[in-house]
Order: sequence, then structure tokens, then C-alpha cells
Amino acid sequence: MTLAQFLTDLQDILQRDEPLTPETLLTGVEEWDSLAIMGCLAYFDRKFDVKTTFAQYQQVRTVADLVAMVRDHVK
Repeated sequence: MTLAQFLTDLQDILQRDEPLTPETLLTGVEEWDSLAIMGCLAYFDRKFDVKTTFAQYQQVRTVADLVAMVRDHVK
């Protein structure tokens, strides 16, 4: 998957109108909450077969951190 497609999918998960970049700070994104994290958990599992835990998301600060979680699948 391309980075652009991943960012579009993530924007949909967050139900966000503004585009995301790898540098986007998630702490400043109003839509980044426990529901969005659950959406990422499901998306990573379904799309990439990557199992993540809620605890892993406590270390996530930027969109690039999310990309790193599936780095073998996003180019």
C-alpha cells in the first residue's frame, strides 16, 4: 500500500476532513480518541494482519508512529 492510500484510510478512520501527513501530531487532532484507536486496531488487523494492543497506542504521538507500526506494508 502506498503512504498516500494509508493516509486517506486513516483520515477516514478518524472521520476527519483535513488531510493528514506523517508529521501530524495526533495529540492536536480532536478526533484522536479511544474510538479512533479501536478503529486503528481493527484496520491494522483486517488490512495488514498486524495485531496491535491498546497499550501500544499510548506511545503514539504522530501519524508517522502509526506508519511505523505497519512499516512492512506501507511504502
